[in-house]
Amino acid sequence: VGAGAAGETTLAAGRVLAWLGYAGSLLVAAACALVPLAVGRAAGSPLLAGVPLLLVALALLGAALVAGSAGFRAAAAAALVPVLGVALLRPVAELRPGLLTVATALVALALAGTVRALPRRVGTGPRVGALLVAGGAAQVGALLAVLLGAVAVGRVLPPWEGVAAGPHLPWGWQVPVAVALAAVALAALLPRVAWPVIAAVAVAFATLAVSGVGPVPWPAVPAAGLVVGAGLLLFAVTRARPWWGVLAAAVAGAALVGHALLVGLATPAGEAALLGAVVPIGLAVAARGRQAGGVRWGVAGAALAAGLLAVPAAVANALFAAGASPWWQARAALAAVGLPLVVLLAVRRWWPELTGYASVAFAVGSALVALAPLVVRADEPVALYAALVVLSTVLAGPGTRPAGAPLVTCLGLLAVALLAAAPVTVRVLVAPYGEVVPPWSGAPTGAAVTGAAPAGVALLVLTLAAALAGRALGPAGGQSSATPAGGEGTR
Repeated sequence: VGAGAAGETTLAAGRVLAWLGYAGSLLVAAACALVPLAVGRAAGSPLLAGVPLLLVALALLGAALVAGSAGFRAAAAAALVPVLGVALLRPVAELRPGLLTVATALVALALAGTVRALPRRVGTGPRVGALLVAGGAAQVGALLAVLLGAVAVGRVLPPWEGVAAGPHLPWGWQVPVAVALAAVALAALLPRVAWPVIAAVAVAFATLAVSGVGPVPWPAVPAAGLVVGAGLLLFAVTRARPWWGVLAAAVAGAALVGHALLVGLATPAGEAALLGAVVPIGLAVAARGRQAGGVRWGVAGAALAAGLLAVPAAVANALFAAGASPWWQARAALAAVGLPLVVLLAVRRWWPELTGYASVAFAVGSALVALAPLVVRADEPVALYAALVVLSTVLAGPGTRPAGAPLVTCLGLLAVALLAAAPVTVRVLVAPYGEVVPPWSGAPTGAAVTGAAPAGVALLVLTLAAALAGRALGPAGGQSSATPAGGEGTR
């Protein structure tokens, strides 16, 4: 018995030493195989640059088959697929470096198709390796698409000065193709439930790279982003499944619309047209997704809010494109607040589930318009702007008692209006009595105070707003039965 145990111990020790020796040999072979891969040649030919490393991977797979461990086999098979991809791409990088982007995607697609055709008994190792290759190709395409999108935005900065000449990118046409091929490779390896998400993200990145395809007309770049983004948003609230698919499609669509608005800064007329198109897009997405639950309902509300925020901006940009003075732009934006007010009242009546989103958008948009004279060189009365927005907020209700975000905007702008009107009011009331005069010397006289008329109108508007808000109070100072006790409804 002792002799048998000693023999088994010796045999086990021999196996351990053999495996250690084999592992050391593979490490040395891998280090040697990296040299021709880095140089780009093996046996004097670029086509064989990756063959030594591929042989090392095959040797590792053979050792895994001999060992009989399922985990070892899966890891070795998973490592073989990326090594094969590197062996196929290294000659392309050496001989045709200008085609490396599309070649990477083609290799990923070919490996994905080959792995998908393997029988199930092979295991999950090759599929994991093919996923690594396809994911890497998709990341390369996505990064290049983002780079082209950033270049497109950089060409229109500073805004309103047209489009600067862009760099000539002979590889730009490969990016949309590579994104599409990588998406197909991922779809071949992932379950069917992930296909809509892959398609939505791939369409977004491919559209983002349109500006690098070639000398396309510049208006086509923001137009493509706006149209495709609107389609993705509608897809998100109608057909996308499950919730993370809805979120992915919505984020991709919103990113494209935002990129289109940035690219549209080349000309005021183009930006005004894009902002004007955002309004019906937001209303359409809200109409289709308002009755859905979960993420779809949130996408519908966010789209409605974006559409309402675009109204004053579109009007101001349109007047700027027409050459109107800055004060007319500010006044037109102030008048345009009436449309979000009407939409808010309509939403409260017919789409009550989206009232919270509409009220927040109205509050933010109206506050920006009211404070515009502080940052725009228009020499407009801030007090009157703030007072008019306070009145519109009171009219927005519900009833005559704003709640939630509109209430915060109303109180803040009330303070702004009073502070802006206070200096003029003090001068009007004190200036005629600035000097002590003898009694019975007649009525005091004084020069006209600059800005007295706008400040006086602002105070009258605030008085009207206070009177309307006071109608909702009962005789004891409490809330009347006609006014809802709660604030803005949100789902």
